This record gives sequence, C-alpha cells and structure tokens, in this order.
Amino acid sequence: MDKVLIISGVSLLGLAASFFAAGALDPNLISAFQAGGVLWLVIGGITTGLGLKARKAKIAKLEAMR
Repeated sequence: MDKVLIISGVSLLGLAASFFAAGALDPNLISAFQAGGVLWLVIGGITTGLGLKARKAKIAKLEAMR
C-alpha cells in the first residue's frame, strides 16, 4: 500500500507542475491555473507524506520481526 500512495502522490505533484506550466501559456487564466496547481501540490504532498509514513511503519514492523 505504501508504494501505491507514494506513486499516487508523485503523480499528483506532476499534475501540479503541469498546472503551473499551463498558467505560463495562457495569461488570461493564470490565477485559475495557479490555484489548481496549489491545490494539487497540497494534495500530492499529503499523499506522498502518508505513503512515506506507511513505508516507515512497515519497515519498522519488519525490523521488529527479525
């Protein structure tokens, strides 16, 4: 599950980067693209953080079993 969360979070961060890049292409909608980019950046960061936290807990559990 940790890998799925990390991959999902990284893909959402990529989506945020594409929103920021699209804002540079269309100056009329730059504020909308920036707001969308910030939204996906926050959601992607939280998802990646949860994935890393789950991975850390999984590694600690595996170390305890040894």
